[in-house]
Amino acid sequence: MRKRIFSLAAVVLAVLTCKSALAASHEEWAGIYLGKQKIGYEHIAVERIPGGFKVTDDMTASLGVLGTVQELNAKTSSVTDGSYRLRSFRFSMRSGFADSEISGSVDGHTLRLRTGPDASGAKDIKIDEAPFLASGADLYLRGLKLKAGDSFDLPIFDPASLSLESMKANVRSAETMKTGDALVPVYRVDESYAGIDGIDWISPKLGVVKSSGPMGFTYIREARAQAVDLKSSAPPDITALASVPAGGAAVADPRSLSFMRARLEGIDFAGMSLNGGRQSFSGGILTARKENISGLKPAELPVKGPGLERFLRPQPFVQSDDPEIIGKAREIIGQDKDSLSAAGKLLEWVYENLRQYPSAGIPSAIEVLHNLSGDCNEHATLYLALARAAGIPARMDSGLVLMDGRFYYHAWNEVYVGGWITVDPTFGQFPADASHIRLAEGGLDKQVELLKAVGKLKIKILQYK
Repeated sequence: MRKRIFSLAAVVLAVLTCKSALAASHEEWAGIYLGKQKIGYEHIAVERIPGGFKVTDDMTASLGVLGTVQELNAKTSSVTDGSYRLRSFRFSMRSGFADSEISGSVDGHTLRLRTGPDASGAKDIKIDEAPFLASGADLYLRGLKLKAGDSFDLPIFDPASLSLESMKANVRSAETMKTGDALVPVYRVDESYAGIDGIDWISPKLGVVKSSGPMGFTYIREARAQAVDLKSSAPPDITALASVPAGGAAVADPRSLSFMRARLEGIDFAGMSLNGGRQSFSGGILTARKENISGLKPAELPVKGPGLERFLRPQPFVQSDDPEIIGKAREIIGQDKDSLSAAGKLLEWVYENLRQYPSAGIPSAIEVLHNLSGDCNEHATLYLALARAAGIPARMDSGLVLMDGRFYYHAWNEVYVGGWITVDPTFGQFPADASHIRLAEGGLDKQVELLKAVGKLKIKILQYK
């Protein structure tokens, strides 16, 4: 149970509205900290090329995930124009058995994305103008004559979540900050991206000297030798840091809940998927009910109907049209034409065959099928692909689930089998218990909504049964 907290916290979100001064080829190093503990480093190299720049951002970190230590490397190579607007990029993330690759290019008013080592997955995003990659965002500000009161609003594309969001930055004040042995003039820039707040301290000569983000992630400019000098102590567990204490009524067995009412507060809920299906949200009160499927009339496979076709399509990392995925789905359900029965067989297979093991990568259904290992994201991604391959409309849900007196970030699914049913392949639940609180529905680009809740959301359980 984890989200892409690290990959987004690593983003240095700085923008401008005018053309920046063109920096010469150079490189920069920064240490990455979680609280006071160093967990990794980042290296940015800039090379001048005809008509623009090549920017390489290489990031290495150790993350604590559910009692394990996950080694993560994320690398982005991009080609930009002279103002650092994106032309093309290649992004890779390595984390043990979970490896992901994404590439893309700007084609007029379309950002064309390809996923996987063979670039087989495809997704197009309509754009008004070429966006900026966050990996090179500090470069925009190096030559600017900033002053307090300046504000900027530009599109930033994040490859780790496949999301394109508007980045707002406001220059608050001119200050001084120590870097190395010197005090340098900097500008404090308050930033907001997809509801996530952060601060950059930017030197006109050095670029970003320090960045602070959600959950206590901090990036500090350092000399190379200092940046790569990592301590051997175990990093803090991000799943525990991100979890939300369950206030109010104590629940001894959350897996058995058929009903829950809870008060949610502390964040702006606009844009979140709190209403619909088995849950409703009004006046700060969320009500969730476990679906009763005893009277459901199952649809016949393949399931068809108005508005369902989009829940059958393949997506980046959800390769429901891959022959291996299709073959496995057919093997599991056999000749079964009952969508309810087939959906249950798929869930039971995923639950029984995937080894539950924490991971910090971007899940890919075909890789999960090969590895048969992972956490809730891997379970939900593979189930999503298998269900769609079998002709069952399915979607991804993400939000929080109650465990041991706290709400942890989690991912699960919904399937349409004559009606939408919430299911959890990680817990083997069909339907899922009522302690699941859906905040977002959709893929990585939608799950970015969860990050604005981290460290701010408060939950008080009012009633349950």
